[in-house]
Amino acid sequence: ERRAAEEAERAARKQEAAERGAQIAASLDAMIGELESMLESTDGRAIDRLLGQAGKAFGQLVKVPGELRDALDGRYQQTRAKLVIKVQELREAEDWQRWSNVPRQEALIKEAEALLAADAPDLGQLKALQGRWKTVGPVPQKKSKELWEQFKKTCDQVFDKVRAGRAVEAEKFAASAALKEQLIEQAEGLADSSDWEATAMAFKELQRQWKESGPLPRKTGDALWKRFRAACDRFFERRKPQLDAQHAEQLDNLAAKERLCAQAEAAVEAAPAEGGWGASIAQIKDLQRAWKDVGFVPRKDADAIYRRFRAACDALFAKRDDARDAEVLAQRAELDTIHAEVVALDGDAAIGADAVARAAAVRVKLRELAGRDIRPSIELAGDVERMLRRVITGNPDAVAGTELDPEAMRARRDKLVARAEALLPAERPSIRADQSPEDIVAQLKNAIASRALGDFGGAGQDPFEAVDELRRHWAEIGPVIGDASEALLARFEEVCAQVIADAEAEGKVRPGRDDGRPERQERGDRADRPGERRRDRKERRGRRGDRAEAADVPTAAPDDQTIKVAV
Repeated sequence: ERRAAEEAERAARKQEAAERGAQIAASLDAMIGELESMLESTDGRAIDRLLGQAGKAFGQLVKVPGELRDALDGRYQQTRAKLVIKVQELREAEDWQRWSNVPRQEALIKEAEALLAADAPDLGQLKALQGRWKTVGPVPQKKSKELWEQFKKTCDQVFDKVRAGRAVEAEKFAASAALKEQLIEQAEGLADSSDWEATAMAFKELQRQWKESGPLPRKTGDALWKRFRAACDRFFERRKPQLDAQHAEQLDNLAAKERLCAQAEAAVEAAPAEGGWGASIAQIKDLQRAWKDVGFVPRKDADAIYRRFRAACDALFAKRDDARDAEVLAQRAELDTIHAEVVALDGDAAIGADAVARAAAVRVKLRELAGRDIRPSIELAGDVERMLRRVITGNPDAVAGTELDPEAMRARRDKLVARAEALLPAERPSIRADQSPEDIVAQLKNAIASRALGDFGGAGQDPFEAVDELRRHWAEIGPVIGDASEALLARFEEVCAQVIADAEAEGKVRPGRDDGRPERQERGDRADRPGERRRDRKERRGRRGDRAEAADVPTAAPDDQTIKVAV
């Protein structure tokens, strides 16, 4: 026992080191992928930063197993060399870009000079010209100051010319003042209206037009604004009682939403409900629908009450996820226990009646887990297969008469092969070399019609489900050991492939698919998937059991997967 424990400890340390090295290798591989993705980038600074990060990261390369280290280092060095060249090219391109910006700035200077020569320079054009200057980009240092001073001097001259022409705008002020007077008259005419909603919208339109009517000198503009504001205030003061009633209604809506929040929080506290997580989520969805039916609440409370309700809804899903995480941890612990037992049944420990009993116990435990929809990893399944092979081949007498007896396994496989062959047509059409195309077509049509009328060996049973069921039963029997079992496996797979090919030739598709792809589910439909999915699978297995001979152990393998060992 001490030796087994020491060997297990060494194996665990070795496994831990291998896993750590694999993690580092995966991280470095991802880093190389990032470097490779930058090969088409034009951001030289970003490439420089990433090269620095990669240099630090590849300091961990020595911790990677030798078979991966050289490959990663080769990829890294090759990609790094390309990026170094890329950065140099980008720098040269940037220098060239600076020189290419010189004629662009010179062209803007000429436009500014043309604007200065105009009789009435436009201030908007001047500002646009200045904005375009900012977008040109840098130029070589020795040209930068000279060009900027020339551009700025010309723009200042244009601005002085524009300012000198502002006197003409006095006429525009007069037109703006006349427009504002008209708006004031309209506002004063609406101030005593009782058509609250329509008048409120009219005042908003008048206010919009006021903003667009243009500026005025401060003194004149303030006087007109006071008159316009007084008319607006008179209407909205008269409207205040109506707004108070609306506010009271919004307070009632706020109380209704607070009750919905309390119900949502109570649902979270009581989750999972009697019907499971699906019932709790359905309750939350009902509350969400009720929330949408409630009207507006006071604006100052709108964000807070929504955040409270949203937090309660989110809390339910977070609580469900936490429960699933705990379930996953418990399942992982059970699988870890099985892994420890598989590791223990190594070497001399795999010899003897006790080893046979322990191996059988592992199979029983895995069947029990499969009944709860708990599946081992591919690695653990492989370890179990190898352990079973060691125990079976090392204890030929001890396994006799047990579920690990190769002869018993072979007998069960014979039955499965027979069941698979029963799915094939009773007769297959034979085609002679001297037959005409018309005769061949007629013969094939008769064969298809015959199958449609019930000559198909698995009549009444979906061929895809039948093959999936047979493959699961095959996988549950145990490891394939010996030439005879290997021959049975080859025959079994050949027959299953023929059944599927025949079904597809007739245009059949797997149940639940219409284009070869699985249907997607909405988030809400997936909410209670662990329990619901297990119940659905158990119901399907029950229906299949009514159509075919029941297997000795529960199903455990996923659809469409050929497995040689029971897990």
